[in-house]
Amino acid sequence: MSVSEQADSDKALAQAIVNDFHEYFSTLPPFTQGSRYVLPHALITVPLPPAMGGLSVETFADMYARVSQLLLGQYDSGIKSFAHRLAEPDAEVWVSGNIAAVLVGWSASVNDRDIVHSLNLCTLHRIANQTSDNRNPWRISGLVDMKHLSPEIPMPPVETGPVSEIIAPFEALLGYIKLGDWEAIPSLLLPRGGATISHGTQDPVTFLWPEFIKRLQVEAETGPVTERKLSNCEVRQCVDLAFVWAPFMLLVDGRDYTQGISVCSFRMEDGQWLITGLQETYFNN
Repeated sequence: MSVSEQADSDKALAQAIVNDFHEYFSTLPPFTQGSRYVLPHALITVPLPPAMGGLSVETFADMYARVSQLLLGQYDSGIKSFAHRLAEPDAEVWVSGNIAAVLVGWSASVNDRDIVHSLNLCTLHRIANQTSDNRNPWRISGLVDMKHLSPEIPMPPVETGPVSEIIAPFEALLGYIKLGDWEAIPSLLLPRGGATISHGTQDPVTFLWPEFIKRLQVEAETGPVTERKLSNCEVRQCVDLAFVWAPFMLLVDGRDYTQGISVCSFRMEDGQWLITGLQETYFNN
């Protein structure tokens, strides 16, 4: 298989997992098989209505438990069907090595009546030696939803910039890490979020922001001097959701050491882009 054929295959498999993740909610709860599509310990960020608690940041495992309970109650109250599916805008897919990102619309309906639609960013990691029933090695390692829209409100266009404005918090994060200014980092971050990171073929590990910052600090104080150089970044933005696909070269003591990909998501909160989640992979040397 050529490089381009492998990339096309990976894109199709990553998009298939995202599709299956959404359609799983169209089946009857409880949702006990979610690990076929996601990393249970990874994080999902969803702007719920105020009556349901507002902005939610939780693990996929906790989300499945919450939604199972919610839908069981709805079915008990008399609804006949709930459907969750992909919708416009059509998916854009990025893939490199063992990380991928899918930006795609979705919609939900009750008793065949549309009730909400939105856009979400799903980041995925390829998991070594693990496949689902359809032999798909990709798992969703982070998800962030845009503001939810009622059916009568059309989906706004997805924009490709401005790059400098959207990427600024991520560049500031890298700058603070380089300076060792650990106390400045939390102001860039959406509370309760975190990072999911993999090295080579190792399984991804999820860190909430406080432990992520502590890990960075320990590495900086005990390891060699490192610096990350970004290149060929792509951004997308729609309403209050944005993200950057950021290939990078990691320099150690001023020399090229390894490459990787950062997928950094943002939500607009009180007029400021905050880093919602960070999914990364470091390729083997």
